Amino acid sequence: MWLRDVFVAPAWRGRRLFSKIVATLAWPQDGPARRIWSDVDWVNAQSMRAHKAAGFQVVARVRALDFWGRLRVRSAVPPWPMPVSEIEPASRLIWLRGGRLRRHLELLA
Repeated sequence: MWLRDVFVAPAWRGRRLFSKIVATLAWPQDGPARRIWSDVDWVNAQSMRAHKAAGFQVVARVRALDFWGRLRVRSAVPPWPMPVSEIEPASRLIWLRGGRLRRHLELLA
């Protein structure tokens, strides 16, 4: 399972809500435990602390630059440990056009 764009309002922070959400997703009542991956802006110290408290481990750090909303240039990405359907983990240059551009815009928070 891939976790994206979880936001906890400032007034609710410090209550371990993120950890509770992750625990609920990881251990559903109706099935086996799940592996959860999360995209995190690694310069966001609060988010990194919340992820660490929820039991996440850093497996890779990737830098990316977007040019003109059409070209994404990324740092080298390590071998991807899970099935991929919506990103291209091995590509350093990604042209955002057609269906890929539409999907990219849909996924933006």
